[in-house]
Amino acid sequence: MNDYEYIDFKEFIVSDLALASCLLHLGFAVIALDRDPKDYPKVGFVFKKSIELDNVVIQFWNGSLLVEPKGFWDASRGLKSRIHSDR
Repeated sequence: MNDYEYIDFKEFIVSDLALASCLLHLGFAVIALDRDPKDYPKVGFVFKKSIELDNVVIQFWNGSLLVEPKGFWDASRGLKSRIHSDR
């Protein structure tokens, strides 16, 4: 698994916690966790693909995305909690 990849062009999977936290904080729902045994202990966060999501991902990677720090931190803690509770 890469840091991010497309699955069936309907879903977007990302293993980068910072990007996943930004997406969650901005209102994109995590629809599943991807736990590929070959990439253990890496976990992927699956989001529904959309044009809006693509635009946010581009902004994240080019450094132009701004998010509210406390909301980002809360989203990150929530994702970490979900990783450990979904084992």
